[in-house]
Amino acid sequence: GYQLHVLVLTQAEMQALCTGRHFAWAKVALLRWLLSEDEAEVDAAVGPEAARVLRSRIDAGARAAIRGADWVVWLDADLMV
Repeated sequence: GYQLHVLVLTQAEMQALCTGRHFAWAKVALLRWLLSEDEAEVDAAVGPEAARVLRSRIDAGARAAIRGADWVVWLDADLMV
């Protein structure tokens, strides 16, 4: 039972997610958002704009599935297999 959740963001969404940091920060923001327990914690962890972007791309059901997983694997766009 594996699931694949693809998240491809526009440049503007990446900028909102990274809040002025290097785009590598997106990984940190995504994990903080996934692991936060409640909405107030989410806003504090990643900021309201980043949380809005992530909520618009990953619905509550997918977020719950990811949070319940034993493993989360991150594959960068430049991955070579």
